[in-house]
Amino acid sequence: MADNLFKAVQARLLRWATQRISLVFQLLRIFKPVIVVGGRAIVTRFDDVQAVLNRPDEFDVTYAERMGVITEGDNFFLGMSDTARYQQDVSNMRVVARRTDIETRVRPFIATTANNLLDAQSGEIDLIGDYARRIPALWVGDYFGIHGPDENALIDWTTYMFQYLFFDDSPENDNQKAVAYAAECRPYLDQLIADRHQQADRDDIIGRCLHLQRSATPGMSDVAIRNNMLGLIVGAIPTLTKSFAHVLDYLLAHPTAMAEARGLSNQGDIDTLQRLVMECLRLNPFAAGVQRDVVADCTLSGTRLTAGTRVVVATQSAMLDGRRVEDPKAFRLDRPDWVYLHFGAGMHSCFGRYINPVILAMMLAPVVGLPDLRRANGEGGKTRWREAFPTQLKVVFTPEPSKSTAANTTDTYGQHEQTPSTAVAKSDTEETVV
Repeated sequence: MADNLFKAVQARLLRWATQRISLVFQLLRIFKPVIVVGGRAIVTRFDDVQAVLNRPDEFDVTYAERMGVITEGDNFFLGMSDTARYQQDVSNMRVVARRTDIETRVRPFIATTANNLLDAQSGEIDLIGDYARRIPALWVGDYFGIHGPDENALIDWTTYMFQYLFFDDSPENDNQKAVAYAAECRPYLDQLIADRHQQADRDDIIGRCLHLQRSATPGMSDVAIRNNMLGLIVGAIPTLTKSFAHVLDYLLAHPTAMAEARGLSNQGDIDTLQRLVMECLRLNPFAAGVQRDVVADCTLSGTRLTAGTRVVVATQSAMLDGRRVEDPKAFRLDRPDWVYLHFGAGMHSCFGRYINPVILAMMLAPVVGLPDLRRANGEGGKTRWREAFPTQLKVVFTPEPSKSTAANTTDTYGQHEQTPSTAVAKSDTEETVV
C-alpha cells in the first residue's frame, strides 16, 4: 500500500514539474544547478551545459544500444564516441551533404514545394498534416533520393524511430512499432541502394555515396551507406516538422513577433528569418535537452558525478540563463549564435545545423505571408499531438484570387518541378490536443 502511494505521489509530482518545466529549471539554476537524484543528474546553467557537451571524454552519448536495434547490429555516428570510425563516417557524410547545396538545391526545392502546397489551398490548411510533415519528406526524396514506399510510410518510419532513439520514456507499444518500422526500412534501403548501382549519374546523397564507394573510399559499403542514410533521415523529417510546429505556435501566440516575421517574409530576408526561427525555438523549444552518460568520475559546479550517472543536459534552461544570456525572456533577433543550443554543441552537435534553419525559414516565409492568417475556430485550430510530435494544426486565411507563385518557382537544378498532391493520411494512433 505504502509503495503504491509513493509511486502515485511521485507520478503526480513528475506531471506537475513537467507542466511547469521553465519554473523548475529557473529554481534549479538558482539553488541547485547540478542536481543528482536516483542515479540521474540534471544540469541547468549555461556554462555547465556547454561543459558537458564539450567534454565527450567524460560525458558520452547514450544512443549506441538503440542505434544497434535500428540498424540491426551496427551504429550511426551520432551514437559513437570520438573514434577513428566516427571521424571517418562524419567526414564521408560531410563530403556528400555539402553546405553549398543550401543555395543551389535546398532553397529552390523548399520554395517550390511550399508554394505549390499553399497554392492548392483555398482559405484553410492543416499546416502540419498537409504542409510541415510533407515538405521534409518530399525534400528527403529529392535531395537524398529516398522516397519510401510512399510518403506517409516514410513519415511514420522516421517519426517513430526518432521517438524510440531519443525519448527513453516512450510508450512500449510505440517502441515496438519503431522496431517494426526499422525492420521495414532496412530492406527498403538495401534494395534502393542495390537498384541505384545501375543509375550512376543521379546527383543526390545516395548517388554521391555510391560515387565515393566506386572510388574505394573507406566506410562506403552498401550497408554503411544504408546505416548512414537511416540516421540522417530519422534526424531530418521529424525534427523539421516538430520545430516548425513550435515556431508557428509561438508566432500565433505573439502578434508582435508574427508581424516581424511577416515583414521579413515580404522583404525576402530569409537570413534574418532564420534568426527569428532560432529565437522562437529558444522561447518555445523543440525539447528540454539531450542526455549524456558520465563515463569518468568528474566534478561539475562543485557536484561530484560518478561514472554511470545518466545526465539530462537542459539546453532549454541554459538558453534562459541570465548569467550568460542577456535579457533572456525577451524576443530579440540580435543575439550571438552561441546563445542557441537547439543543435547541441561540441563533437555531437546536430549534423543538420546549417541546413535545418534554412529549411524552416523557407517553410515559414510563405505561411506568415498569407493574408489574415489565424488559427481555425474550435478544436481544429489547436495543435494536435501524438506523444511528442505534432499531427495537426488548422489555420485559415484570406485567399488572393489571382495568386500564382508557380511561375516564380522554376526548378534551378535540372530535375522536374514538384507538384505534390495535397492529401495526406493522418496517424492511426491516439492524439492529444493542447
